[in-house]
Parts: sequence; structure tokens; C-alpha cells
Amino acid sequence: MKRGLIALAWPLLLASCYPMKQHRASSQPTALSRDCKPDSDAKACSFILTERAGAPSKYTLAVVELDDQGTAYSPLQLDRAVELLSEKPGAADTWAGQIVVAYAHGWFHDARPGDTNLALFAELLEVMSASESSAAKAAARAPRRVVGIYLAWRGASARFGKYLTFWNRKETAHRIGEREAMVALTRVRRAVYEAAANTAKRNRFIVLGHSFGAALIYSALSQLVTNTLLDPPAKGAKTPPVADAIILFNAAFEAGRLHHLLRYLKPQQGSGPTLALFTSKSDGATRVAFRMGRRLDTLFLNFREIANPLRTGAVQQRPANANAIGHFAPYVTHDLRTLEKAGAACQRSPHPIPTRCAARARPPNQPLESTHRGWATSCRLRWFASPPTTSEAGR
Repeated sequence: MKRGLIALAWPLLLASCYPMKQHRASSQPTALSRDCKPDSDAKACSFILTERAGAPSKYTLAVVELDDQGTAYSPLQLDRAVELLSEKPGAADTWAGQIVVAYAHGWFHDARPGDTNLALFAELLEVMSASESSAAKAAARAPRRVVGIYLAWRGASARFGKYLTFWNRKETAHRIGEREAMVALTRVRRAVYEAAANTAKRNRFIVLGHSFGAALIYSALSQLVTNTLLDPPAKGAKTPPVADAIILFNAAFEAGRLHHLLRYLKPQQGSGPTLALFTSKSDGATRVAFRMGRRLDTLFLNFREIANPLRTGAVQQRPANANAIGHFAPYVTHDLRTLEKAGAACQRSPHPIPTRCAARARPPNQPLESTHRGWATSCRLRWFASPPTTSEAGR
């Protein structure tokens, strides 16, 4: 009887899983509006997407797909993305440089046609392109072209019981980050900065991650950031940064992973952060689901009390390893709060920020005992990149 039930359940379990496969195998550039249909053969779907057919396009988006073991399905995808960044502009091009945005999506998403994260990333690139064009016009200079790198992985692995994939998908995201995602970001970084090294072009490299995609990005770049903190370049040296900005939204990794990096932070006067994390207090995935999953994970592990790397006092390792970074109060440095009167400030941007999204930060030295505890904002992803100063300064 028991064997019979297992035999019946096994096909159902297999049917509930999304297969691990490549979704895009064509290198022929395709307008996003003409993208292939869901469930199309990978050979019919392009991994080079543009805002429109032909030129000029407001942006170019390259998809790089990685399997569960952190290996690229096709090395051609990354090679083509790097070639895009290294291409010498034609005689008709007047780009003043490039703004390159690499993005790793989160849980329940991948590179399949119609994926909402892929569509929203394309929308972000279009907004950034419009902002850059407006800023260039105001400064009487040529605009920089906008290029997006979509780091795709199997964030969606089950049709049913998808919340039970928490442990597997979290582990997978970190594994991918430690492997070929790190290689991909390093190659893209090198292409961005080498292309501008001997010219007057002002290239910028921005890295974004959401949910488990933020965990992927952090695993890929945290050691490089730590090395930079421990061994900073000599004053006056023309050493390119890890990135102009690494911005993680609703990051789904435990606060304990950030401890070693926070120990070596040395604030620099007048400089923006290389790594910034934004978490919404209303995000149930990182506030509730993540905590429940991690409590089970850490139930039988040993922890102790350690010094708080940011301010006087101590922190307990157990809650630091059970809570997502944005919901662990001892490591919170700023609050983003709604401004009631933001009209004038919003109008300074070519893409006015909705009043509910205009925000201010609480200084790091202000006590944590505040009515606003945590990284909180009601803004969508695109808001953070819409003002020209964000892409201009790389902050």
C-alpha cells in the first residue's frame, strides 16, 4: 500500500516542478514587444532584447542564464553581452559612454518570455535612458547608452507548494553567486571600465538584486567588496571600483552574512555608499517567511554574543542569522520616510517622483529607538534610478 502511494505521488511531484532548462538560445536581437510566446522553443527566443526594432533603441538588454549549479547554459550569452559593451560605436553613434545595469531577479522568476521581472527590468532601463537623455540635454552633452544585463536563474522551481522551495532556492542562489555569477559580473565590470580607461567617456556600472537575487549578488561580490575595504587603492590610483553602486532590494539573506563586512567599514566624507540595501517593512517574504525558514535552519546551531560592528553594544548571533538583513534592527543605519510636501523636489527630476515615494534618510548616528525601525520605503524599484544624479554619480 505504502509503495503504491509513493508510486502515485511521484509523477505528481515531478509534474509540479518547473524543469531546469535554458529559455533563450537565439542571438538575433529582438524588440521586447516582439518577444517569443510563453512555452516557445528556446531557439526561437532571443537573449538580446531591445526597446524597438532597428536603431536607435533606448536600451539593449542581454540575458545571461545560469543553471542550479551556477554554470552558464550557453557561454555565448555572456560572451555576447561582453561584446556589446566592448563594441566600438559606429560613425553615426554619438554616445558619451555607457550606463550598464546588471540585475539578478528574485524568487518565483526566471528568463521565460512574459516573466514580469524581465518586463519591469526593461521598463527600468527605458526610464533610465529617458533620464540620461534629459540630463545630457540640460548639460549640453551627448547621452550615454543604457545596457542591461539580466542574470537569470531558476527562481521558480515549482508550480504547487512554491513557498516550500524556500530552503532549496536560497541555497541555490548563494551557490550560483559563488560560481559563474561572480565570473559574469567580473567580466562585465572589466568591459565597462576598460572601455572608458583611455577615453573621456564616463561609463557607470550599477548592480541590482532583489530577494534571493540579492543573495546571489551579495555572494558574488561581498568578498570583492571586503578585499577593497581591507586593501584600498592608493590615493590617486586609477583603480576601478567593484561597481559604482551595488543596490539590493528586499534582500533575502541573513544579517549575519554582513557582519564581517561591517567590521571594516570606514565612512568617507562626501562619498556615497558602494553597497546599499533597501527593505520594505511591509515585505512579508523577508519579514515573515524568511524568519520562519531560517529559524528552522538554525534551530540546532550554536551561537554567542558578539560586538556590534556599527555602534556601541552587542548583538546576538542567533537572531542575526535568523532575520533578513533589512529586518535586523542593530544593523539598520537609515530610515526612508514619506515627505508630505515633495512637489518642488519632485519637479527637479525629468521623471517626477510620486509624493508617496519622496523620502529622506535618518542619519547613521541617530539612536535606533525610533518610530521607524528598519529600511522602509513604499517606492518601486525604478524610483531609485530615475533621478539623473543616481546614474550620474553612480550612487
